[in-house]
Amino acid sequence: MRTPHRLTVAKHPHRDPSAARFKTSLACLLFLLPLAGCGSGVHRTDELPASFNDETVFLGDSITCFWSLPEHNAGIPGQTTSQIEARFQTAVVQSGLPKVVILTGANDVRVANPDYSGVLANIQKMVAQGKQAGIDVILCELTPITCCDTQVRTLNAMIKDYAKSRNLLLVDYYTPMAGKDSTYLGDGLHPNALGYSIMEDTLTKSLKPVS
Repeated sequence: MRTPHRLTVAKHPHRDPSAARFKTSLACLLFLLPLAGCGSGVHRTDELPASFNDETVFLGDSITCFWSLPEHNAGIPGQTTSQIEARFQTAVVQSGLPKVVILTGANDVRVANPDYSGVLANIQKMVAQGKQAGIDVILCELTPITCCDTQVRTLNAMIKDYAKSRNLLLVDYYTPMAGKDSTYLGDGLHPNALGYSIMEDTLTKSLKPVS
C-alpha cells in the first residue's frame, strides 16, 4: 500500500516554507473535513509514477488543494482562474520544477453568466508563462459539478479545443465521473476518496504513450 503523500506547496524565495505548508494544509483540512469518510474501500487500478509526482506542481483551487496525492500541491480554495494566474510565477515558475498540471475554472463557472472567454484567456496566460519558462504544461478538464453541468461542459469543450490547437496534453477528468455525482462527489463539487482515485487513475493513463 502506498504511503500517503504529504501536502506541500512549491518553495518560494523570501518565504518561510514551513509557514506556507502549514497555512495551505490547514485551509485544505478545514474544507475537507465534511467530506471525510466518503468513498471508503477504494481500489485503485493505476498509481501515479513517483517520478512524475516528484517533479510536478499541481496548480488549482480547492479541488486540487483537497487532493492528498500531489507532492507539490499549489491548490488554494476559492480561487478563480484570474487569481491562480496571478500567482503562476511564484507557485510554478519559481518552484524550479519542470512540469505543471493545471486544473482550474470551477469557481468561475459557478455563477449565473460565466465569462468563458475570460477564463480561457487566463488559462492561455498560464500556458504562455509556463512555456516561456520551459515548463511542460498539462491541462485538465473540470470534474463534474452538480449545480452547473452545462457550464462545466461548455468550459471543458473550450479547454479541449485550446489544448488540441496547442498540442498540449489534456486530462479528461469529466468523462469517467459524469452522471455519477452521488458516487464520486462528496458535496456536489469536491470529489470524495473514490472520486480522487478516479482522477489519479485518469491522470496516470493520460501520461502513458498511445500504443
